[in-house]
Amino acid sequence: MRRRSRRAVWGWLGFFLLGQTLLGLVLDYRFQLIRFPSAATVIERAAAEPKSPDVIFFGSSRTQTGIVVGEANRLLAEDTRRPAPITFSAAVAAGDSYSAEFIFERLLAQGTKPKWAVLEVSPEILGARPPFMGEHVRRQFTLEHLFTELPAMFKANSAWAYLESRFTPIYTHRRQLVRTIKDAIREQVPLVEASNPPPTAKPIAGAAVITDGFGEAVPTFAPPSNDPNADEILLAQSRAGSQRIVRRWLRNYRIGGPAPPALERTLARCQAEGIQVILMGIPACSAHRLEFRPEILTIYHEHISGLVQKYGCQFVDASEWMSDRQFGDTMHLRTETGGKAFTARFTREVLIPAMK
Repeated sequence: MRRRSRRAVWGWLGFFLLGQTLLGLVLDYRFQLIRFPSAATVIERAAAEPKSPDVIFFGSSRTQTGIVVGEANRLLAEDTRRPAPITFSAAVAAGDSYSAEFIFERLLAQGTKPKWAVLEVSPEILGARPPFMGEHVRRQFTLEHLFTELPAMFKANSAWAYLESRFTPIYTHRRQLVRTIKDAIREQVPLVEASNPPPTAKPIAGAAVITDGFGEAVPTFAPPSNDPNADEILLAQSRAGSQRIVRRWLRNYRIGGPAPPALERTLARCQAEGIQVILMGIPACSAHRLEFRPEILTIYHEHISGLVQKYGCQFVDASEWMSDRQFGDTMHLRTETGGKAFTARFTREVLIPAMK
């Protein structure tokens, strides 16, 4: 009985791991957007556009809060040219050049081809300590990345997350799998949706949580608008977040990780497709910029200069464009104030002159 019990336990364990591994491979190579739902949302929104946008912004949540598409479209419409160019944001939370390549290729595959691509860049995004490695291993890495990105995963403390996504994908992606199954059932059985409509999604109050790519989170909060010390509180918070998180990203700085080669592949694809590219140095608060030591900026700007010369793109360093009072936390502009101001300046000083 003991031997049979052991065989049964090991047999079921092997069956479980085999089933999970096979499902993981199916998600990797057939239904990868299930693993990357925010990218799926962007791609669906782009497909619903009446025509391909003229300008598409790619980046992280910093671009999401910093670029207000409605404001950019309004300013472009005021220009003398007709029809007015249309902009679109393909930025996603925890996005960088690696995730931008993923989204960009799928947009092109469905026929969404812009005339201009604006790609967010910054020293930490192109560094050898990728800020969003933990997200990449769950959303985009496949089995083959075990042989190419294992050192970077260990450096970013993301190896366990990778193993989890490989051997327990049902658990890792359980929420999106359930949502996908429900959506499929609603499409096949319209009466189910009519009698039980899904609840309307409501935005979650409070500021976004900034993750550092190493399993830690930077606590952020928005002080009450009537608090006379609100600006000082946010500035102190920015200093703390920059010292704890950005400094770690930039330690022993060099260009590396999955983002730089992905950026080059995207630039090469844009060059082949005749798409003009603007590399947008995303705004950073003063505490964030203090972490960009001279030797870091030298390495970063040399790399960007090489890309500009090789691919004929344009680099706009907007890192110092916004004041600290226009940031809502360590990383993100306040959309209604800083975001609109940045969008207006970028549209007037960069987009409109470039399109003439």
